[in-house]
Amino acid sequence: MTEAASTAVPTRAHPGRQGSGGPTIWVDVANFLEFFRYQERPTGIQRSEMEIFAELARSRWPRGTIRFCRLEPSAERFESIDFETLVRVFYDLPVAPGSLHHRVVRFLRRALRERRLAYWRPARLGARTESFRPRDILVCLGTSWENPRYVDLLGQARELGVRIAALIYDIIPVAHAQWVETALRQRFESWLRGVLENADLVLTISEHSRTTLLRLGADWHLALPPVDLLRLGTGFRELAATGEARAGLELPEPFVLYVSTIEARKNHALLLRIWRSLLAKHGAADVPTLVFVGRRGWLVDDVMSELSREGPLRDKVVIVSGLSDSEVATAYRRCLVTVFPSLMEGWGLPVSESLQQGKLCIASDRGAIPEVGGGFVDYFDPEDDAAALAAVERAIFDHDYRRAREARIHAEFRPPSWADCAAALVARLDRLYDGTEPRDLAAPRSETVIGMRRVRASLGVRDVV
Repeated sequence: MTEAASTAVPTRAHPGRQGSGGPTIWVDVANFLEFFRYQERPTGIQRSEMEIFAELARSRWPRGTIRFCRLEPSAERFESIDFETLVRVFYDLPVAPGSLHHRVVRFLRRALRERRLAYWRPARLGARTESFRPRDILVCLGTSWENPRYVDLLGQARELGVRIAALIYDIIPVAHAQWVETALRQRFESWLRGVLENADLVLTISEHSRTTLLRLGADWHLALPPVDLLRLGTGFRELAATGEARAGLELPEPFVLYVSTIEARKNHALLLRIWRSLLAKHGAADVPTLVFVGRRGWLVDDVMSELSREGPLRDKVVIVSGLSDSEVATAYRRCLVTVFPSLMEGWGLPVSESLQQGKLCIASDRGAIPEVGGGFVDYFDPEDDAAALAAVERAIFDHDYRRAREARIHAEFRPPSWADCAAALVARLDRLYDGTEPRDLAAPRSETVIGMRRVRASLGVRDVV
């Protein structure tokens, strides 16, 4: 869900290392780039990464430089990436669905996927080839669990004297394995153990994820590094917020909006049950359309099958995918209210986006969602159909109530900025660089180094914003 214009993000070329003996904060973007080899639109993680990248590109670190790298080949020799490359990858418009160009792109992406190497080749020597120096910092912000060699690369970097910081969005594939595919759970668990053993600093995006991670580390008998909280920003960039929607895009008004990948954990099935009840009670003419914005994920055959059958829901539930940021922002502004019934979240970016656009959100009370919405959101238990129905029904049909809630959002909600998020990240990395506690570069953390180190790490958790 992005806008195709590099002018949306101010750019700044990072200075090279030539002539500078200072350290570098290296931000690994390998998995970010890899994602867009196969997908045209980002998920919430890639959107968050891009916002942080853009702010880091503007940032200054007095001790040295902040740069981007593709770490996937090797920790001893890797490729530097300029910020403009990230802009092009993220903001280029996808080709029109159904066109010959679209079919060719889809074919090439399938071919790349099938030919993916079982191992990573070192970066070729050249102008873009770099290597770590002792006391550099490597920052991992993305979906690096998709790279089976990533933990090995962290170990190599650690042996070179590099400090490692990793951002963890949630622990859902391990803590709630019933909502993900088995292969993903296995990859994620192996990656998470390796990150916790090699990282000098772990950041989570919510207090819920931090608490869950600390509990999991204790269950696994791991000596955790410091685990700090780094809250995400929210909002669409200026061009995305004001740009024209794609020609021909039509949303049947009035409508209720749910922005999310369509997967079992996101609980779309609950909304289908609610809409059946609303239609039976109020009639089709008075019930707004339910619009799902997002691509199909996993474990939702039942939902997709129901929507394909003849019946009242078929004309009252619409699925739209492939929207740009400007189109999603337009959908937020035009909707009646938004819903977010997820069974578990490490954050909940659509909740803050809804509030940032001045719209009331009716959301689940699970996971980190209450941290995002605070007192501006109407919450319900996602396993209580009656409570969920009552909350949604009130927001739709009680116009005075909805206007009063919107008025409070407009008057009091202060969306967190991505600039503040990036500043907090750099400040925490600066403290990591300046840390005086020694560590053993030769040995990863393991079950044999628990005790007071784990206790100190658990007690030393602190918020950085």
